[in-house]
Amino acid sequence: MKRRTLLGTMLAAGMAPFAFTRSFAANNLIGQRVIVTGGGFAGCLLARELKRLLPNAEIVLVEPQGSFFSAPSTFDCLFGRKSFQAATRSYEPLIRQGIKFIQGRVLSADRQRKVIDTSQGSFAYTALAIASGIDLAPETILGLKGDPTANLSPYDRQALPDLFARLQNFKGGTI
Repeated sequence: MKRRTLLGTMLAAGMAPFAFTRSFAANNLIGQRVIVTGGGFAGCLLARELKRLLPNAEIVLVEPQGSFFSAPSTFDCLFGRKSFQAATRSYEPLIRQGIKFIQGRVLSADRQRKVIDTSQGSFAYTALAIASGIDLAPETILGLKGDPTANLSPYDRQALPDLFARLQNFKGGTI
């Protein structure tokens, strides 16, 4: 999905309120449920800020990964200055702040009914924020369609261990 399409979809889904003021939050979402999909930097920051602005609202973070990988540490890990484990964090600090964490994949969202379906069940919401990050699509890049693993990206969390191994074994030429 292109960024422009995603932004248009978010606005159509009622995301404009997230550019809200404290008075909007105080008047419209107290005691309600706000679901944030995606537990990367944007999703975690948004969930924390919503909890600060809406202490009486239920803030729910839905993320398929059970832990948070600190993307700024990517290159430290790839070049051996930090372990992957040291760059990985628990969602526990958010949970301690009163944010509900659901480890699951979002399967669909029904904007009319205001319900998302996840691998862990269905959840109704008052407001939905989509912070899903990027989804790499190597099949759309000329030359990678036949062999998408030929060019591993440091922004693909699943590819990092393989990319690290390739860098460790690099003797010259191309990776």
